[in-house]
Amino acid sequence: MSDAKETGDTNAHQNPPKGSLRQRAKKFIASKAAATKLGKKIMNNFLGTNGEKIVVSLTKAASKIHGEKDAKTYQTDLYKIATKFKIMVDEKKLDFEGTKHAEEPLNTLGVQVLDALSSKKVGKTSIDRLHANIGRIRAIVLELMRAHLQVKNYKKLEGLFDVFGNHKFLVFVLNDADYKQEKGELFENLSIVLKDQMELLERQRAQSKPKICSSYLCGNARVEASGPFPGSRLCAMHHRKRYMGRLENPKIQLFVSEAASSPYFIQYLTSLPAEDLKLHSSILQGSKPTSLFNFLRAVRVYERIDRSLREQRAKVIMRKYMTKGSPSQACIEEKILAKVKSDLDRSGGKDRPKNFTRRQSIAYTAPPRELFQVVINQVSGRLRPIFKEFLKSDFYKNYAETIRLPPAEEKIADKQEKTREEKEAKEAKEAKDEKKA
Repeated sequence: MSDAKETGDTNAHQNPPKGSLRQRAKKFIASKAAATKLGKKIMNNFLGTNGEKIVVSLTKAASKIHGEKDAKTYQTDLYKIATKFKIMVDEKKLDFEGTKHAEEPLNTLGVQVLDALSSKKVGKTSIDRLHANIGRIRAIVLELMRAHLQVKNYKKLEGLFDVFGNHKFLVFVLNDADYKQEKGELFENLSIVLKDQMELLERQRAQSKPKICSSYLCGNARVEASGPFPGSRLCAMHHRKRYMGRLENPKIQLFVSEAASSPYFIQYLTSLPAEDLKLHSSILQGSKPTSLFNFLRAVRVYERIDRSLREQRAKVIMRKYMTKGSPSQACIEEKILAKVKSDLDRSGGKDRPKNFTRRQSIAYTAPPRELFQVVINQVSGRLRPIFKEFLKSDFYKNYAETIRLPPAEEKIADKQEKTREEKEAKEAKEAKDEKKA
């Protein structure tokens, strides 16, 4: 049944190590006790109370392939090798420095074994990978134990890998219905013995589990990243519904206020050559496109802040963008500028009624949220011709790629939309029938 033997391993011990008299006595005791209660006790002390259960499950599975007699021999060999391994650890013949290179491969194999045992059906590719990984661990373990085992015990260790790491054995245990009980027992006990690996497997599964669309009461999976598309918190149907307008009829307001799209527009504005700016000089009227953009951004922030902070923020905007000679001047018409100043002054605290509470005074004296609305209209009008050019640029095309669904997801969106329409039609019909009844 061997299909994973390493060449040259059987000739590893031309001269078996003799060791001290005390060490040889310990090995002799371990050898005699391997198939007894003492051997099982040592095994359980090393792996916990689940260690013996794992051995029993492996033995039961092996007996269905090789017969009870050979399976009993494999069980005895498992106890013997485990006992000898324990002695080597106690005597510090196997320490951290000498075995640390095996830690990561063994952890990986542990996760892989637990994943396979907990799956209803394991595919051929997964079994092939597991078998290959067992082969790598076999080479590492045999190399570690080479100097510490006599030839006969070394061959037993090889034989255990050949039996329990055999491709046929893996296929039977993982996928054959006759081995369902052994498979369940192995998973139950290994998940306790390999607690850290089990926790790692659960974290990996949680990360790989499809996340649900964040739209209310939608149970569809979110769209995953693909190429330039970074993925979405929404399913294909809801993502398309939300972002379709930005592709078919993009608005300048979105490219000013939204965190995801505004960087593309400001990058375009800062990259404009002097020749292009001259073409728009009559509309810009001395303003820099970036100053107009930043003014609109500042006003959006003003509109969202608490009313008690509006007056202070409004004065900052006036000083930075609406004062002649400022480096960021937006060049607002005098008539509009005078109106904004008047509205801001009128909202001051000079004429505040004395019988108002402090909270009512703040509400009464706060500048209106729409204080800069007239200015917004003028500034947006100046930026609009440049915005139209932006929509033809590579900057906009790059942005569009981040919100446009991949072709495969477009088909999924169509199916989801059709399913939703059919469900709504069915619910409407049932409600109508119920009303008639």
